[in-house]
Amino acid sequence: MPVLVVHDENDEAVEVEWASRLVAAHGQRARLVTTRSFGHRRILGSPRVSAEVAAFVAAGAGLEAGATVR
Repeated sequence: MPVLVVHDENDEAVEVEWASRLVAAHGQRARLVTTRSFGHRRILGSPRVSAEVAAFVAAGAGLEAGATVR
């Protein structure tokens, strides 16, 4: 099962090292997406993060990014 880890380098609640450890623990099936300046709570407001999460979910569902599901 693929794993997507999203972390902001300025997160004051969780150190970026923990995101790296999580990715390392899951090996090649894990991917780390990092951002800057969003912190712990605003990270989902990042357009890049939204696009990465949507593409990850779409790929897991066997869809292309941007596909419409009815």
